[in-house]
Amino acid sequence: MQEEQLEQAASNAAAETDAKLVQEMQQREESLSNALLEARASLGNMQRLHQASQNQLFTIQSQTEEQEVSQRAFCAHFF
Repeated sequence: MQEEQLEQAASNAAAETDAKLVQEMQQREESLSNALLEARASLGNMQRLHQASQNQLFTIQSQTEEQEVSQRAFCAHFF
């Protein structure tokens, strides 16, 4: 009888340990999922900023090229 009680106590302790481990793993999974969502949102923001910067750069390059062409045409006209 006492041996059965010891086995039951050991089984209960193992079940408690397993339950705690499962709970910790679920909390860790939730934490990682939240971190992943935040990382994805940050990546989306960085991609939008990069695209906006690329657009601005393209605009500046186009304006610079237009100015250079105008200056060449001006110089060629007078010289």
